[in-house]
Amino acid sequence: SGVEVQELDTSHDDSGDDWMARLLQAKVFQRIPPANIQSIFMSMETHHFKAGEHVIRQGEEGEHFYIIREGKCQVSRKTRKNPEGMILATLRAGDNFGEESLISGGKRNASITMETDGVLMSLSKTDFLELLNNPLLKWITYSDARDMVAGGAIWVDVRLPQEYQEKHIKHSVNIPLPLLRSKLGKLDPEKRYLLYCDSGRRGSIGTYLLSQEGFDVLVLQDALESVPETDLA
Repeated sequence: SGVEVQELDTSHDDSGDDWMARLLQAKVFQRIPPANIQSIFMSMETHHFKAGEHVIRQGEEGEHFYIIREGKCQVSRKTRKNPEGMILATLRAGDNFGEESLISGGKRNASITMETDGVLMSLSKTDFLELLNNPLLKWITYSDARDMVAGGAIWVDVRLPQEYQEKHIKHSVNIPLPLLRSKLGKLDPEKRYLLYCDSGRRGSIGTYLLSQEGFDVLVLQDALESVPETDLA
């Protein structure tokens, strides 16, 4: 698909402001500095896609973060049971996607296909990490985290159940990263959550996802390595 870089002049189409207004109302944008928001809009590129066209293919390297300006996209994932791909969600104007592999450095874990013709805005991986992800990440040492837990904060282990069973911080709850979005309704917005994994990567993705929804969340520095054996179960 052709890519054009242009100033974000939306005066020529009435729907142009809707996606931007929706984006600015998102909780994630209320947590980053105004100068970053300005830089994000200035750094975006415009992409025009046709219905049926792939934006992201599962298994490829992640290079961009996308925001839907016009149109609808389908999210699908191939598994051993569903080699054809299973539709997980439909995304609309104002929705965004593509952050997980940028934060983790891993491969794309789903495909995104245009359901209709559409216009997407993109940020490069570097701009996304610098302008949007890093300002949201609040790292915490284990000793500080321990004090927060004494004050009511909750440990969340975002690793897989088998990893959790082998070793985990005492009194932590296990919500594997792939299930985090679907479990949002069970989390208390009044509580503070402390996320951890084995390297910080999955914890960082989880922190971004929860911050986006307005939760008070921090990620453990140095992951499980920083936890004394006596505090592990």
